[in-house]
Amino acid sequence: MRKDAADTPFTDVAVEKGALTLKGLPWKATEEDIVQFFEGYNYIPESLKWQVNPEGKKTGLAAVLFESSSDAERAFKDKQKQEIGGRWILLGDLEPEDHETFESFDAESKNVRCGDSVNDDNVDRCVKLRGLPWAANKGTVVDFFEGFKVRKGDITIDIQGGKNSGFAIVVLENEEEAQRAISELDKKEIKGRWIGVSAAELRRGGGGRRGGDE
Repeated sequence: MRKDAADTPFTDVAVEKGALTLKGLPWKATEEDIVQFFEGYNYIPESLKWQVNPEGKKTGLAAVLFESSSDAERAFKDKQKQEIGGRWILLGDLEPEDHETFESFDAESKNVRCGDSVNDDNVDRCVKLRGLPWAANKGTVVDFFEGFKVRKGDITIDIQGGKNSGFAIVVLENEEEAQRAISELDKKEIKGRWIGVSAAELRRGGGGRRGGDE
């Protein structure tokens, strides 16, 4: 018997792909090595992209894609500092759109000022995090906000010279949830580090202030 559309669960929802960088790869590493390394994590075959130096030689830095951001998160947590070809592999967060141009993407020149994500419309719903571990990514922040409706798209991590500066902005559902987050999460730990959670503020013209300063 054919089910009516109303009786069929809606499943046609776009799933955001996940991406990671791999640092420290041996130059002899192959696609098959990557497939084996990420077995069980829904790695997308043939998504391996290497960065090369001006002489065309592999630098040991590469990027890969996963079927979903949650797959990338699992891989980030489980496979961090595991070995390929006898070398520890350091995994890093990467926006899926940066994977597309990864061969020419200079991660060390990437700068994201998290305070720029705060505006007149959302400032009452935003909280500022400080003290994040250097390896923290958006998945780490989602886990930190367990019990709150926070998605990766609600998070802006401050990046200076391609590195996590320790600051982030998170946009909550409403002002009440932002206040609850400050009350419940301030001084809560991530990997042994106290995380400061406070109200975010609008940036006021001019430069000179760096990192998470609004």
